[in-house]
Amino acid sequence: MASLLEAKKSVNKLSIEFPLAYFEQNLLYTQNKEFWAVYEISSYIYDHLSDQQKIDRLITNTAVLSLLTEKFHILWLPKNHDIRKHHENLKNRTSGPLKKWAVQHINSMEEYLQNNYNTIDGVNNSSYKAYIVVHLPKTDDKELIEQIGGIVLELKKAVLHPKRAMENIMALNEPEIFEHEYQSYLIREKQIYDRLSRRLKITRGTSATSEWLIKRNFWWGIADPDLRSTETENWAPNKTKGNRGGLATFMYDPRQVLTLSEAIVDCSSSRRVSISQFHDGEEKVIYHAYLALSDLPPLDIPGREWLYSAATLPFPVQMSIKVEVLEAREALMKLGRKRMDIDNQVKNVQEAGATVPLDLQEKQEGAVFLEDEYKKRKNPTFITHVTFGICHTDIHMLKSNIKILQDHFKDFGNIQVELPGGDQWLLFNDFIPASPRYVSDYIQRIPPETLAAGMVGATQELGDGKGFYIGYTGSLEQPVYVDLRHASQINRSPSFSIHGTLGGGKSVLMNLLGYLNSISGGKTLIFDPKAERSHWPDALPELEGQIQVATLSANEEDIGKLDPFLMLSNIEDAKEAAMDILTYLASVATNSIEYTYISRAVTKVAEEPNPYLTKCIYELMEIGKTRPAAAVVAEALLSFQNLSFAKLLFGSGEQKTLSMDNALNIMQIQNLKMPPVEKDPKNYSLIEKMSIAAMYSIGRFMDKFIEFNRAIFTLAEMDEAWAILRTQIGKEMVDRGVRTGRSQNGGVGVASQNATDYSGDIAGNIGMKFAFRDSDTKKIKDTLSYFGLEHTKENMNLIKNLENGQCLMQDIYGRVGVLTVDVVFQHLFDCFDTRPPEQAGMEEEQEEENEFAILERFQKYVDETSSDEEGLRDGDEDA
Repeated sequence: MASLLEAKKSVNKLSIEFPLAYFEQNLLYTQNKEFWAVYEISSYIYDHLSDQQKIDRLITNTAVLSLLTEKFHILWLPKNHDIRKHHENLKNRTSGPLKKWAVQHINSMEEYLQNNYNTIDGVNNSSYKAYIVVHLPKTDDKELIEQIGGIVLELKKAVLHPKRAMENIMALNEPEIFEHEYQSYLIREKQIYDRLSRRLKITRGTSATSEWLIKRNFWWGIADPDLRSTETENWAPNKTKGNRGGLATFMYDPRQVLTLSEAIVDCSSSRRVSISQFHDGEEKVIYHAYLALSDLPPLDIPGREWLYSAATLPFPVQMSIKVEVLEAREALMKLGRKRMDIDNQVKNVQEAGATVPLDLQEKQEGAVFLEDEYKKRKNPTFITHVTFGICHTDIHMLKSNIKILQDHFKDFGNIQVELPGGDQWLLFNDFIPASPRYVSDYIQRIPPETLAAGMVGATQELGDGKGFYIGYTGSLEQPVYVDLRHASQINRSPSFSIHGTLGGGKSVLMNLLGYLNSISGGKTLIFDPKAERSHWPDALPELEGQIQVATLSANEEDIGKLDPFLMLSNIEDAKEAAMDILTYLASVATNSIEYTYISRAVTKVAEEPNPYLTKCIYELMEIGKTRPAAAVVAEALLSFQNLSFAKLLFGSGEQKTLSMDNALNIMQIQNLKMPPVEKDPKNYSLIEKMSIAAMYSIGRFMDKFIEFNRAIFTLAEMDEAWAILRTQIGKEMVDRGVRTGRSQNGGVGVASQNATDYSGDIAGNIGMKFAFRDSDTKKIKDTLSYFGLEHTKENMNLIKNLENGQCLMQDIYGRVGVLTVDVVFQHLFDCFDTRPPEQAGMEEEQEEENEFAILERFQKYVDETSSDEEGLRDGDEDA
């Protein structure tokens, strides 16, 4: 239970009743017998919007806030990401033959992140969560009679409520709530939720949300508190059924809520609050300071998002905004009375023959101006109290951060923020949801648009917060975590696209995502058309026994490995693939007579006991004896069969196929020649057309791979996919993999050069998007359109000026930001690096410019640590 320590000097002691008595679902019940509802505001991107889009967001936020007619409480809170807990959960989700290595990888990654992201300030390991707690007005008598039923109930309520109130005051009974009251507030909550959710993306809170919102105040800066709620079951205070005068009630124990405030709280200093908690076997102390907004001048939007600006400071800042809504009519009445009072004071001064004081003149002019504004606007007025909280383990750093926060707001728009002496404990309690306003010295009367301009909920976050670390984002360099498996679990697409000019880092990111999926229990298939991954088995010894590089050639042992009849177990799939390949190679239109001949040949071969693609050519020759057009098609197909790697498709009928048993599978084809992206398909050479035909077969193999086992997440990655995406059949093939992947517990990763390669349904079904640097203006505009961003000069320059290893990322929630890819481990970077040796050597000489060079010492340390851990484990096993 929160307590005040005895101060060494005499100080004022303030006794505050804990404001909350009970909570259940997303409802809070206060000691003042009020119900409030908790909602989490979904985060949204803001930085990359155009000025008009920012104004549209302002209008939306204003409209939402104007819907609230009573009072509400906004909490915008930094939540520390527990790296240790994150990696424990990640290890628990890891499975498969490479689990032992995955655990070692995760342990090394955890140490790296602890060193880099658990700084003393911790801001780059915090994510901001926004909540709005809305007061539920009491249901009026007429509505209650209609909703609950009967005037008799109301008469009972009128008789029983005064009696109950007296008993509560005298502590003669257990705290209780009438069941019909509770049900009526549930109806109110649904009305408010429906009203808000039509304009704002929100989710209802849970009992776990309420528990965290209460308990975090007494742990902030020390650790994220352990909750009684679990992932499968929410905790709420106990309640028991009762009866009063024939009406159903339930009784609750407010002491259970009070136990969530357990801490040692020291308020002996007038300028800060210190909190002590026993954590990780030791007593830990954190210092909090609370500042109040004392002056908020008018601000121009965009450019003066005052609350959002605090969320970008280099230390965590929590914000509490308490609002009482004053409707326009009521505001005008109060303002009119105030103006009359000022006018009377001025009149009395003038009648006395004295000079009217300057401050009184300013008040009179201000009252007239405000009254005129309210008459024009007819909007409600928000009576607002804003509190900022910061914390630190070091008092001197805390004082420094206080000054930084004050200077930031002063420079930002002449906003004044004060550090009230003696009110720190009161302001601390501002952050308990639905708490009353304890300090009234810093009231701001503002229109809804001023609060809306704060842009509560705007974020720079990226990723899903669940998977492996892949890099960092934003001015604060916050870590980005991605787990492709998580997307399917929340009904979002696990597929992703990567595009950009050569040398930006596309392959490194694709390789990293594939590698991480393989070691964590999934299966990965990478089509490598440029044979850039042949060295992986030697460069990645940790994958021994679970990595294969299938280099398909014209050799005897590879014959027919891409023959659809041999590769695909489902005969209907094999027939479709055979039709795609043969019609493409023969340049036959689907509405031509030649197409019907190919269809007849494929169907006949498919009915035979040992089908293979070469038989289709023989069958066309047979048809050609009476149908000359079929003979011409057969001759055209025979010309492809003479190419060196044609035997991969046109086999001899021997039942050979590719293995899917390994965690990481790399498919290469010798002599494959993909046509340049700018080349007209009409001018493709025979070998180029054959190469694309092979891609069709590979695409079908990817389909089979994705459907391999629904219990295992399968990822099919297609590098240099632009050629296949330029054809209608290729687009349909990739789209099929993207669409079916979610239901089959699999996904597709596609790397190309232009955003326009991902058109139609493919673009709509992609989950994550990555765009690397480009210098072509048209391509940059295409990228911005693909990401749903406007073609502003700032956005275009952003893509143009991306560094190597940086990309524009859109995560599965639609948030957009710049990701700096961080492979971390040098042996992975060396393996994934596809630059020519000369270029790599030149850059290695410039260690200051190589962002990965400084990690070599860390890798050596990891290797030594891993060896020590292995020795200890071996010793334990021997013992």
